[in-house]
Amino acid sequence: MALTFDLTKIENYQETGYDRDGRLRPVTDLLIWATLHVGLGEISNENADEFYARMMIIHRLHDIGIIEDGKERMITPEEVRNHIGLTTNAGMNETRAQWIRRNFFNKRSITEDYARSYRRAMEAKVS
Repeated sequence: MALTFDLTKIENYQETGYDRDGRLRPVTDLLIWATLHVGLGEISNENADEFYARMMIIHRLHDIGIIEDGKERMITPEEVRNHIGLTTNAGMNETRAQWIRRNFFNKRSITEDYARSYRRAMEAKVS
């Protein structure tokens, strides 16, 4: 299923979400795709702080951010706030506990990925 989005509930969505040529702005594009990673299908007044917090964790773990002038930077609180109203069909509304469990404590988690990498490296060294 393709990821779809709606920006029309964002205040000044034309200026916030699109450049003069009608292309998505990099910040908007990142936030759209981030809904999958942060486990929240929308940015609202109620969850903007949680959305931002999860974005910071994802950024630090995966080095996902905005590229400007050849340098990567983190998303800002103001950029998240400016996108309140963004919705996607990600269909998620994970609680913090669910999100932490999914990302850190299951068979396909980040933690397990690193543990598996370690085991493979040690097995290769023994061989």
